[in-house]
Amino acid sequence: MAPDKLPLGSRAVKDELISPRPVFKETAFKSLLQQFDLKITSQRLAVLKALSTGAQTHLTAREIFEKVVKIHPDIGFATVYRFIKTITKLGILSKLKMSNAPARYELKSDTHHHHIVCVQCGKIVEFQNDKMEKLILDVIKKHKFQPKHHIIELYGECGSKNCI
Repeated sequence: MAPDKLPLGSRAVKDELISPRPVFKETAFKSLLQQFDLKITSQRLAVLKALSTGAQTHLTAREIFEKVVKIHPDIGFATVYRFIKTITKLGILSKLKMSNAPARYELKSDTHHHHIVCVQCGKIVEFQNDKMEKLILDVIKKHKFQPKHHIIELYGECGSKNCI
């Protein structure tokens, strides 16, 4: 399956993380929203909770919405999507645009990392490599670029027995 054919629905696999994400603490998320002068609502807190709990930490806007609508049946997809866009611009979320598949979002991590994506089951594995980072910085320096950020995404098949 090509990267543009990645599974779109809920994935049945667990993401492999470099370090565990912080456990959802409502007070911390309230503080975060206050820091950016954003109104604290139960719907916004539900979006942040959806991103911080469960086996998958790299979620599409649709997957986030599906989690939130279970708690807030009256919420619309547009409301969730607008909030996702807002907190991505503020640096609370990282947006992963993987080929032609829907963008995935994750809570910003303290650990710089890249991703390996299974094109069969959608599993995402985070990885770090100091030698690769040094090589990237050498290339940037050689070409006199001012780096802002970079993302490396590798696509393949995970080979897991549970791969759908």
